[in-house]
Amino acid sequence: MIYNLPHTRQFDENTAVCYNSDFTVAVPVVKNVCYFNEADFFSEKLLRQKCEDLLRASAGFEQEYENFVRQKARRPSYDIYACFQSFNEACKAFFPFIKLLQKKLPAGATILNLWDRTGWLGALLQGFFPEQRVITLWEGDKDVLGYKGFHFWYQDEVARREMEVGFANLNKPLPFEDDSVALVFGLDTFHRFDQSLLLQELLRITPENGAILFPHVHLSNSEPEPFFERGCRQLHGLDYDAFFGQLFENTGRQGFVFPEPEMFALNELYEQQPHPIVSQPNSHHYNAMLAILPQSWAESEQLEAYRFADLQDPESCHILVNPLLHIDYSRQLVRIDRAKYSDRVGYLLDRHPIYLEKLSRAEDYRLSGVAAKALYLAGQLYTVQEIAAELELPVADLLPILQDMQERDIVQLVPVTKDQMRLQQYITTQEYVLPESQLTLTVLWQRSVARYGDELFLISEWDESEFTYADCQEIIRQIRLKFAAEGLQRGDRLALITINNFEAVLTVLAAVQSGLVVVPLEYKLVPATVAHILEEVRPRLTFIDEHVAGVFGDLLTDQRVVQFDGEHEPEAFELFSDWLADQEEDTAFPSVEVSPGDLAVILYTSGSTGIPKGVMLSHAQLVRSSRLVTESFHWQTKDRFFAVGELDAMSGLRNACFAPLEVGAAVVIPTVMSKSNMFGLCESIAQHQATILGTTPALLNQMVQFERRVRADLTSLRQVICTGSALSVELKQAFHEAFGIAILNYYGLTETTGICITEKEGAADLNSSTIGRACDCIAQVVDESGEIVVPGAEGELRIFSRNIMQGYYQREELTRSVIRKGWFYTGDIATIDAAGNVQLKGRKREIIKTADGLLVYTSEVEQILERYPSVQEAAVVPVIEAEKEKMLSFIVLTEAVTDQEPIRIALKKFITEKIGDRNVPVEIHFTDALPRNANGKVLKTALTI
Repeated sequence: MIYNLPHTRQFDENTAVCYNSDFTVAVPVVKNVCYFNEADFFSEKLLRQKCEDLLRASAGFEQEYENFVRQKARRPSYDIYACFQSFNEACKAFFPFIKLLQKKLPAGATILNLWDRTGWLGALLQGFFPEQRVITLWEGDKDVLGYKGFHFWYQDEVARREMEVGFANLNKPLPFEDDSVALVFGLDTFHRFDQSLLLQELLRITPENGAILFPHVHLSNSEPEPFFERGCRQLHGLDYDAFFGQLFENTGRQGFVFPEPEMFALNELYEQQPHPIVSQPNSHHYNAMLAILPQSWAESEQLEAYRFADLQDPESCHILVNPLLHIDYSRQLVRIDRAKYSDRVGYLLDRHPIYLEKLSRAEDYRLSGVAAKALYLAGQLYTVQEIAAELELPVADLLPILQDMQERDIVQLVPVTKDQMRLQQYITTQEYVLPESQLTLTVLWQRSVARYGDELFLISEWDESEFTYADCQEIIRQIRLKFAAEGLQRGDRLALITINNFEAVLTVLAAVQSGLVVVPLEYKLVPATVAHILEEVRPRLTFIDEHVAGVFGDLLTDQRVVQFDGEHEPEAFELFSDWLADQEEDTAFPSVEVSPGDLAVILYTSGSTGIPKGVMLSHAQLVRSSRLVTESFHWQTKDRFFAVGELDAMSGLRNACFAPLEVGAAVVIPTVMSKSNMFGLCESIAQHQATILGTTPALLNQMVQFERRVRADLTSLRQVICTGSALSVELKQAFHEAFGIAILNYYGLTETTGICITEKEGAADLNSSTIGRACDCIAQVVDESGEIVVPGAEGELRIFSRNIMQGYYQREELTRSVIRKGWFYTGDIATIDAAGNVQLKGRKREIIKTADGLLVYTSEVEQILERYPSVQEAAVVPVIEAEKEKMLSFIVLTEAVTDQEPIRIALKKFITEKIGDRNVPVEIHFTDALPRNANGKVLKTALTI
């Protein structure tokens, strides 16, 4: 025991009190954290009350604190010095002591970290000295973490006794026994407190063969250049040196003043060589490391730089990416961004000229492809070993790349745990990286019920019913019990061929929690395609609804089928209500272990052309995608998402089933009748007071055209998110002018688990056709050889992220054709400007090459056609005849016309004026409607003449 409080009384499993023999000092202990700053005399009533108050102030706010950190990135506020802490001179001045201390500190010795406002220094010390015991202290319930923060981030490590956390007032006696601490570490501390008392206490608790280090002590040796205000006590280095000489005369100790910039330079800038332990009190530098060391160390030991090659186990290290730098992943370029953090980076660098000298090595550094991917994965909290495995590289090949980046201060390898790394990532970026244990749809649902049980989840227009999260939990439980009774086991397939309804949503949620793989199919598919897919996935159970029962009934005679309840149910299949009611009351609830990497859904997609292919997506990918939606668009608990899409599409499935769970939002599920026409849909939005609409440009275009009729119905909407096809600037502007809502454009494919490029809340650009910037991914535009093109140039868009699909189901060769070296090649032609904004130009396979070799993008022609006043929507289809490529266009007019030829001539002239005659379709055909799938995407293969 090192605390000088020999007695303990346990109040309950969470609270206790430590006290001395005469009861004059008693310290509350809550969940193994000692609150020395709350010490009092021993009174059981008083101490119980203090423990209860502290428990409420820390663990009692865990849910609220977690919600806070999960959404902090929406409105970030950065502590620039906390971000900079691991890289700056103050921290790096300590590094030349690491080898010496690793040699001198015995196993099991205690390291005391005096002043740890972010929790990071204690983690770093624990990593560098894994055989020692680390105690980290902070003042109290204030600053970056406070009681709630330390409890949230360190409760597991404190419970495992891997690190001890305490709170103490450093202007009072320290609560440790004499000679009990082998190393005291006090970064940015000594000039802040009562130096006489603090030094007296530290010398008491540290034996003569121990060490006391004070990195970053303010000196008055010279005024800072350029001048800036600094607080706390400032003495000259000679004053400290003279004092140490008197203090340690005739003792085994010696005091030193090491200029901080010179210690930094020793570790970061000079050739690696030993350095004598010699005090330099008369330096012109105004920050120093003060050290009290055994005199024998100065006589026999030396300081040495601690660099990449000295890491004892680099494979298990995490990687800090320097927050002062801008990593342009689209161009694989590193640069110093003085404007970052609201110009705070420039302000900071002006105050740290020697650090700027080191950082200049990173300016305009060109990353290799492996380096760029490694930096991205580092931000996702992968260790070096995990990055190597993800990139399918030997660790030995990755380490030199990391070493080169560390020598340029682009990164720093740190021997910390994943939870500790999550904390520093949060402090640096304000983004909360979900721990691995939370990356399943089971955990996501359980959390939503625990947090938002009384909030509405489903609002069904089908029967005007409403269900809270708690209501849905009970239904899901019954469905899962029925799955177990049916003999369904983890990994079995479950097919759904249905229009979206509340029973289908709950069935999906129940299935993924039971470890089943959900296969939602588009209800408009032709029977032959459905038969092919069912034969491919072989579902153990298939759910349908009344709208498809007659169409696919003959295909399902050999299937176990359940039909969702409707208005006119045929008797061929068992109804969902009867199937669910046929359940034994005392059936044991099944316990199924689901892992983040487990397959959760197979979504069949063909785009506008091609044979349907099954995209395999995991639990973790769907959880991350759902969180990207809620955090990019700032969804709130009070929101009501209007679910236009169907469950067989990425956005329809995620936005209706999973994304709302992150924030406890509600989902409005309209009827088929409401979705069948724009006016019915708008009336449904008004009736249910929906606040968020997710849709495609086609529907938004109709709303603009009939703005006067639908404006009153859309007053409840606060947000419109749009994906699926190109969104023109004209439509953006017209919609905003008509309804006062800025459309947020986003991009994602089923293969990327949806959203990967987006305009975030508050960042919509009405004057640009951008689809936004890369979101939790690397997005690049490359030429035919895979080389990155210059900013603004066209090429194929490729994506690297953790959310790239697991592959196409049973189609390995096709998977390999689109995923190459970890990159998913989208087939979309795009540009990325210097600021990272992405614009789509067309599909790679929907490009026409004219006779003179010029390229024409069908999507560009479609956008121009839809700008013509009498055109409601248009589709342009490339065809090949007699080995020549040409375009056919299909037009839906706002009003029918008897004589079509004049408008055909006018359209050709309009296109010629806007984008040139080479873009004029060879043929223009008029039709009443464009064929679409259930999710609004135009089926170009169905357009014929």
